[in-house]
Amino acid sequence: MYNAIVSVTDKTGLNRLVPFLWNRNFNIFSTGGTYNYIENLTNQPEHEKFKSRLHKVSDVTKFPEMLGGRVKTLHPNILGGILACHINKEHMDEIQQHNIPRFNLVVANLYQFQKTVDSGASHDTIIENIDIGGPTLIRSAAKNYKSVCVLTNPEQYSRYMDELLSIDEYSITQSIEVDYNRIGDTFKYNLARDAFKNIAEYDNNINSYFNKDIVNLTIREKRKLKYGMNPNNETAAICSFNDEELPFTVLNGNIGYINTLDAIGSWRLVNEVKTVLEKDCCASFKHTIPTGVAVRVDKTIRNESLADVYKRARNVDPLSSFGDFIACSGHIDEKSAEYISKVVSDGIIAKSYSKEALDILSNKKGGNYVVLSGEQIDFEKPSREYRSMYGLSLVQDYDNTLFNRSLLKNIVTDKRTTTIQNIEDMIIASVSLKYAQSNSIAFAHNGQLIGLGAGQQNRLDCIRLAGQKALLWFMRNDNHFNECVENEIVRLGKTGMSKQEKITFMYDYARNLSVADNAIYRNSMKDVVMSSDGFLPFADNIEEACKYGVTHVVNPGGSNGDDGVTSACDKYNMVMFHTGKRLFFH
Repeated sequence: MYNAIVSVTDKTGLNRLVPFLWNRNFNIFSTGGTYNYIENLTNQPEHEKFKSRLHKVSDVTKFPEMLGGRVKTLHPNILGGILACHINKEHMDEIQQHNIPRFNLVVANLYQFQKTVDSGASHDTIIENIDIGGPTLIRSAAKNYKSVCVLTNPEQYSRYMDELLSIDEYSITQSIEVDYNRIGDTFKYNLARDAFKNIAEYDNNINSYFNKDIVNLTIREKRKLKYGMNPNNETAAICSFNDEELPFTVLNGNIGYINTLDAIGSWRLVNEVKTVLEKDCCASFKHTIPTGVAVRVDKTIRNESLADVYKRARNVDPLSSFGDFIACSGHIDEKSAEYISKVVSDGIIAKSYSKEALDILSNKKGGNYVVLSGEQIDFEKPSREYRSMYGLSLVQDYDNTLFNRSLLKNIVTDKRTTTIQNIEDMIIASVSLKYAQSNSIAFAHNGQLIGLGAGQQNRLDCIRLAGQKALLWFMRNDNHFNECVENEIVRLGKTGMSKQEKITFMYDYARNLSVADNAIYRNSMKDVVMSSDGFLPFADNIEEACKYGVTHVVNPGGSNGDDGVTSACDKYNMVMFHTGKRLFFH
């Protein structure tokens, strides 16, 4: 005969586990509500024969349950039977001397302390949900794991039953007597490991309740990395906080540290745009900053594939997109994969892939191309962000607020005329800022980001940087400019340049244009929107923006210089929105 203690708060799965144990000569010892639940099972006709195998723990302790259920299992007759090592003769002699049953299995889960705290229950109710006996049973069984199996989660029941079934099958094939002590040490060790984790998290929750200044985190390594941000950062890994699921699944390749940062930022960006505008979005990311963002145009106007959307995103700044990380909110088909396979890129994250697309991408870079499947993002889920550096940790609520049309209601300028396209462009520019290093300025036009200046110490430099990129975008989409570039290449005898060399040449050519020629292209810039992640402090920000065809300005407002900035917008016939929401990101 074998003996099991079953004392659980969550009774899920007991209707399967307990009869399974009875059928394998287990006696069940139980307490309180668990005993009543199992007793009801014996009232079912198919289980009536097992009534004699159900016992109360008090039958072993010779003491009744006390203090309103606070004391049930804390007794040498119980703990001795759990802690006795079955290969230690002195242990076995002692429990036999004191008539203590040896326990082979402990099934226990704990009072729902954290759920009670989260429910807003009273302090006294919370205190009553601090489990004492349960952790003691679990800890004792886990310590003695070579002799006792411990199940702390209903999800483990099937694995345990499969293990016993495998012993049944082995015994039949070998024509030997069934012995459930043959369960492997590795299996029992893994159960013990889970048990100690369960107790540690439980105690951490109690500790945090009583000590509000202590933040307890479970940091679990999910995937080792080759190295960190630089090769000298030899120890590196992707870990989860408090067993949160990772936002992606690795389908191919060996993801790196910077890949991970780019994947998370770009995946949130394209999903936020998709959620707000209900249009698929693609982004080209480089070193944690978007270099290009574009959305799928209205299909009634043009049947644009996801490959076309990414081409437009990459073409925002093709010099910077060299070796980028790609994010696509939709499904990657074979056509898209074929295009991506031909560009210089470190990896991709997308919603899903066709089999053909995955095969193509998995062969890129000699089979090392990083391919990630992004998980659904819950933008309404409250969460916190933890960052550790130089011996200290920073914690803050993560900003899950979507940048949507509700933030574009407060127009503060005389001019108030805008279009649906202007609104969409302002959303694209503003969401792009949320995932770019501050200070940052973004320019957008006709459904895509066309220039972004990030990480500058003053906002005026951000505008100049974003504006120059936007100007170059307009130039590269101008037939006359492209003809001039081609003619110059021919004149210099450089027709054999590679695609990337030609892009570099084009950038250099644009930078060396005369003042007069530059002005001509500036004048072609029309209907550009500009978004700022922080307030605009001075009117010179608007003076600079007007050089790049800006007609709409978005910023949080709240500067002492707001009146002067608004007056400058009125002077240049711009529409300006104050959102009241800063978008700093570091």
